[in-house]
Amino acid sequence: MTHRSLSLRLLLGVLLMLGAGTAPAAEGVLQISQACALAGCFDGDFPGWPVTINRPGSYRLTSNLDLTAVANPASARAVQIGEDGVTLDLNGFAVLGAITCTGEPVTSCSHAVGSGAGISANSRASIGNGSVSGFSVGLSCTDACRIADVTIAHNAGSGISTNNEGALVRDVISRSNGSYGIFSQGRIEDSVIEHNQGVGLFMNPRSIASGNVVRENGGNGVRCFTCLMVNNLVTSNGGFGVEVGSQASWSGNVFYGNSLGNTTGTSVLQLAPNRCGNVLCP
Repeated sequence: MTHRSLSLRLLLGVLLMLGAGTAPAAEGVLQISQACALAGCFDGDFPGWPVTINRPGSYRLTSNLDLTAVANPASARAVQIGEDGVTLDLNGFAVLGAITCTGEPVTSCSHAVGSGAGISANSRASIGNGSVSGFSVGLSCTDACRIADVTIAHNAGSGISTNNEGALVRDVISRSNGSYGIFSQGRIEDSVIEHNQGVGLFMNPRSIASGNVVRENGGNGVRCFTCLMVNNLVTSNGGFGVEVGSQASWSGNVFYGNSLGNTTGTSVLQLAPNRCGNVLCP
């Protein structure tokens, strides 16, 4: 074999190895990190916060996003999604703001609620697999978002806020926030909502809650008007277990140990028995 042939073979091997390392780019997944946020992560994203996503596609964190040193924590925003068809994989990383809250349930937070949010979307997006803490609102979405496998904590306002009946919140933990654990319109499933200062789960009309644990919040456990509750456990909240009214329906829920009583309100339809302490709910 000539020296030239050997050199070509070695060059080809190096190129093949380099190609194997660029699989994420070939898959079309765009990366977001602390370093690129300061310079602009991709086209349409200007240097600095928030990282702005304005094209559909798949995006993935490759590091924590740390905003704990920003000048105005109440207005801090880490990621802003403005386009339908976005999937944001937090990839096990944390989105961190400077706000902290104290007490179980929360009694105070280090900053008042402002205009900021850890992650906000005014489009149809899927967000999951990480944590968000330390902002005015942890995660906010005004369209039919999908939010799953996220821990939201220590935000001055609501942990999660959704404002579209097509939204889905599933398998999340929302704890130790300075207002509502989850302020929702849509479906809330298989989640834990605990230690928040106000109402644990505030359900707006046409919302559905199923399989959730709502416990040890400072206010009522759940507020349910023109909504459906199925197979939720609501316990040890500082107010009533659930405040119901205006065409609410429920089935198979368990309420016990809530400070002001297990239920309050009227106009609720029992589709199947619910348990209030040691007896069936009236």
